[in-house]
Amino acid sequence: VRDTDNKAPKGKLYAKYFNKIRSLKNHGLVSQSPSKKCKLEKNSLTRTSAAFNDELVVKEDSKTYISQLNHDELSWPDIESIWKKTTVFRLKSFKISNYSATDLQNT
Repeated sequence: VRDTDNKAPKGKLYAKYFNKIRSLKNHGLVSQSPSKKCKLEKNSLTRTSAAFNDELVVKEDSKTYISQLNHDELSWPDIESIWKKTTVFRLKSFKISNYSATDLQNT
């Protein structure tokens, strides 16, 4: 039976995890302080209906844009703009449909 003294954690898995986190922090991919992370998450989760109303597109145009997303080779800025334009249409179609989450992933 091991002694359960308060020793510093050690081992390959522990070292690998903290080395990876340290390298991500050094490259700027992970924030240095957890308080900044909480503030960013709160801001990124808020969404207003005004943002949705800016990109209203007619149903026929939405279908055209969605087919472009599925079949055409587009640049990333084009994909982002089409995605924003069709957000309202896609959300409404998800609400109307009676599919489960797994059915929606398969489409």
